[in-house]
Amino acid sequence: MIRSDRFVWQHFPKTGGHAVDQALRELGDAGRLVHDDDAGGARWHDSVAVRQARDVTFDPRERVIISGIRRLPHWILSRVHFDASRSPYLGASREMICRGEFYEQSGAVGRADLLVRQFVAGGVHRWIRTEHLGEDFERVFTDLLPHPRLQAAVRKVRRIVNGTQLNYVREPGFHFTAAELDGLYACNPTWAAVEREVYGDLLSSRDEAGAAWYVLDRDLRFRAVSDGAIALWGRPRDEVVGRRLTEVFPQAVGSDALSVQQAVLREREPRSFATRSSTYDTDVALEVTPHPAGVRVRFDFGPSPASAA
Repeated sequence: MIRSDRFVWQHFPKTGGHAVDQALRELGDAGRLVHDDDAGGARWHDSVAVRQARDVTFDPRERVIISGIRRLPHWILSRVHFDASRSPYLGASREMICRGEFYEQSGAVGRADLLVRQFVAGGVHRWIRTEHLGEDFERVFTDLLPHPRLQAAVRKVRRIVNGTQLNYVREPGFHFTAAELDGLYACNPTWAAVEREVYGDLLSSRDEAGAAWYVLDRDLRFRAVSDGAIALWGRPRDEVVGRRLTEVFPQAVGSDALSVQQAVLREREPRSFATRSSTYDTDVALEVTPHPAGVRVRFDFGPSPASAA
């Protein structure tokens, strides 16, 4: 938890909290912030409701309460891979993951819905979405931190967005069937309600499974490619994965699409745009977002693409 006389920020685990903390530290002493990050970590992850139960003198009234949030399927995948990466290396079963369950470090079984209830129990006025960390950070804190160094904090959080080093497949369609994804939300109704409020909808593996996307590393090599992308391109997977984008698609050299992907690699700021595919001679819409490996690109063609030149 980080607090000032104007706001209380709750560190909801696995929603970009360390990035927010590092960004707020850019304000230095002038920010007049209290960082409750004791060695045991208990206070650091306190929700407002838990803090009030722990400390009867804690009074959040007249303060803006802020919390991180993340799409539930992405959150549970991040949480279980994190738990499996740290001692005592507890790996949740597939059945647990589909129910939104994970292991606490103590070995106890936690549930996503119980956790999110803790963070909404004290009320949340503003949310910071992990998938839009940079833009939400600026929107949420602009009127709460009217300080000359605020823009330095904004630049900091944008540089470290999606900074996790955990190496796993992040696409819900890879891990969940449509029925399992529906079941995950059904098992966690509070989280589903929050997600609908904040994002406007819930994820559907019916969309994710057939989506066209790929991941490029910082050398512009394909690290991962979806079945949807392979189907649209009409190329064997082994001719794509591991090769540079400009080797697979030489017509992309000097294109607007390549320039935007390189810009996101440098600036770590997501971009959406539409252009004309130089390879397939058709309209294409792209969403380019930072990824731990480099960038993730989701795309949709317009009319069926012609054969590559």
